[in-house]
Amino acid sequence: MNTQGIFCFALLLAFAAMEINFLNESAAAKQKIFGTEKVLFEAEILSATRTIAENGVDAVTEEGLRQGVQAELEPDEVKKAVNKRLAFLFSEMEKNSDERASISFEEESLSEKFLNENSSVIVVKKEELVSVAEYSFTGGLLKDKKVKAKIFGKNAKQEFKIPAGYTIRVVVLG
Repeated sequence: MNTQGIFCFALLLAFAAMEINFLNESAAAKQKIFGTEKVLFEAEILSATRTIAENGVDAVTEEGLRQGVQAELEPDEVKKAVNKRLAFLFSEMEKNSDERASISFEEESLSEKFLNENSSVIVVKKEELVSVAEYSFTGGLLKDKKVKAKIFGKNAKQEFKIPAGYTIRVVVLG
């Protein structure tokens, strides 16, 4: 009977050790899941920041084109006005970024000169009724230049780009 008691006690200790091991592994898995969820949440914030930046570029470009056409400016003047607005937008985005989503543009991307050298504007007027204006970021002669920014948090990164070939077109009536 004594050996049976020792065997049961050893078996009980083995089950207790397995239970403790299982609880430790479960806690470690929960920690990993929590860390993964945290990184995914941060990636979502960065993705939303990139989308806001893209929408901001579209809105600023469209409004600049529309105002330039309505003011009957020459295409080169419209391009310079749009690029001035874009350079201002980029610098404001950098200044107003926070610790959750910090945005940093490449130095040349912030320059109006860079934007003016690598973009074009076409304005076509159809009598006095309709005007169509198109802004294109050409990317230079070799189409290898881009407006680039890094958006980063503590554990994740995103990249914002205006690639060669980016085009916005507006139609202005009247």
